[in-house]
Amino acid sequence: MIVVKGPDGSRQEYDGKTGQALMWQLRPHKIGIVGLCNGNATRDTCHVYVAPE
Repeated sequence: MIVVKGPDGSRQEYDGKTGQALMWQLRPHKIGIVGLCNGNATRDTCHVYVAPE
């Protein structure tokens, strides 16, 4: 499961797929993932924090 927390404290949950980049899974949901680097990690527009659980 992918949990997205917005800056306003909102929370959205999505089913995640193992082996697929988070950016490609989240962009269709229009939650603010821009992906200007097209998934090549060459910019700083999409940072994530991964919970240990």
